[in-house]
Order: sequence, then C-alpha cells, then structure tokens
Amino acid sequence: MSSALGGGLDVTIDASLLGGWSNITLLTYSQGRTFVLKLPATKGPFASHPYAQEYRVMDFLSRDGLCPKPVKIGRLNDEDRTPFMVSEYVEGVVRSSLAEVTGSDLHNLRVALSRLSARRPPGVKSYKKPSDYLSSIANTVKQSTMGAASPSPNLGRLLESFEAVVERVGDLADSSYIWSGKTMHGDLQRSNVIIQPNRIVLIDLGSCCIGEPLLDLAYFFSQDEGPILSIRREVLSSGDELPIIEGLRPLAVISAVGWSLQFLQRLEADLFDGTALAPDAGTRVSRYVEDKMQYLASLR
Repeated sequence: MSSALGGGLDVTIDASLLGGWSNITLLTYSQGRTFVLKLPATKGPFASHPYAQEYRVMDFLSRDGLCPKPVKIGRLNDEDRTPFMVSEYVEGVVRSSLAEVTGSDLHNLRVALSRLSARRPPGVKSYKKPSDYLSSIANTVKQSTMGAASPSPNLGRLLESFEAVVERVGDLADSSYIWSGKTMHGDLQRSNVIIQPNRIVLIDLGSCCIGEPLLDLAYFFSQDEGPILSIRREVLSSGDELPIIEGLRPLAVISAVGWSLQFLQRLEADLFDGTALAPDAGTRVSRYVEDKMQYLASLR
C-alpha cells in the first residue's frame, strides 16, 4: 500500500469505515496529514478506473474550495490491480438525519450549490433535457442486468415496477420539469455534505453532471429512508422555487431507486466484498426501494 500511495512514504490506514455503499472509504495518515482513501466495494477485475472522472472533477472544483483536493489516483499492486483515489481530509460534520439539518446548514448548502452550478467541470456528462437524464438512469439499470442470472422473484418484481414508473414519468418528463442545463452534484445525500461553521464542502462527485441544480435539492429532501419530508424554506432563493423543486421529486426518487436496484443486482450476483457491507444491507435496500416505489405509485 505504501508503495502504491506515495513511493516510500510512511502510511497508516485506519481500519474504521467512513461509510458508503459503493466504496470502501478509509482515513489514511502520512507525514502528519490526514487523507481519505477510496476503494471499490465490489470485487475485481477492474477494466477501467472508476475514479478517473471524479478525480478530474474534484481537481477542478477544489480550486474554488467546493470540495476536497484530490491527491493521487492509481492502482494497488494486488492481483486485481484495485483502483484507488486519495483526497485531502476535510474536517466537518455530517448530520445523522434531515431533521438535524439547521437553517444555517441549508443556507450554506444553497450557496455551495449556486457556486457549483456556475462552474463547468471538464468531461462531465451533459443531459440536455429531463428525458435524457431519465433514460440514462433506466439504461444503467437495464445494463446491469445484462449477462446476469435471473433475479430473485422479489428483485424481478421491483425491476418490473421500476420500468413501469419510468415509462409513465417519461411520457411527461420534458413538459413537466424545469431544466436549466447547469452543473449539478448528482448524488446530493446527507453523507456527501460536509458541514463547517461558515460553509459546505461537497464530496463524492462521481455523478456530477450538467442538468438541473434544483434536482439536487429535490433529491436531498427525498433520498433518506422513511417518509418524504417537506422542502425547507431556508434552502430556497425565492418562493417561486418551491413548486419547481416539489415537481422534480419524482425524477429525484427514480434516481435514488435506480441506484438501489443496481446495488441489489450486484448483491445477488455476489459482486461485493463481503467486508464492506453490513449483514442487513440487502434487506434495508429492498425495504427502501419498496417505500420509494409506493411513493411513486401514489403520484398522479
């Protein structure tokens, strides 16, 4: 590990996981400094490097203080040539629930998202209209089933329900949703928002894209487990934004469900490193998808 990360540096790795489902994220210490080491939670082999684009985005946005500075990207000297990324560690707080997010947090979050929307990171995907974004989610879910064994009855049922929801929402997507064509985070959940006294630092920018920044806020207030909570007014720049964000919620929930279905497919295919996941991960994610699908089914 030391040779891969820094060529002769004295490196200490904290075995405690920082969290996450798709990645193994660990604190790493070297020469009196603290870094974050990110590794895939899935098993190899790894034909392409999953963090290459995220590294470029972080390198670009870190110049404005919007995210931690990436330090190194590469592969370990193991059999699978496991890809990794190292970034600077940023001190801060991650709220344990939306209920604990303060008005000041939301104000600072909106400032960070507004600054992000004005940047144009190199190489990010660009979705010109809502249907493009929706199709990308649906295609990613479909591609993850190709070549895989038949899903379990429960997962098969969820996939069928998801396809039906995507078709129903897709028929009206471009006429229903505001779409500004500006930069958005793409995965704005609580765990990706580091709260400092006077600012927000964004992490896990692998899904950063050109789309609709207000979709980030719809996702932020819809992605947690449990009931869909109301949009807090502290995050709004004007009262006119509230119906826009509320209107984007189906698309935000579909995004969260799409990722969750991919997770369940990988889990059934035994693609995860067993040490990276909690024993009840599959049950929790299945329950999460069921809850969100009930919400989507309730919409007219």
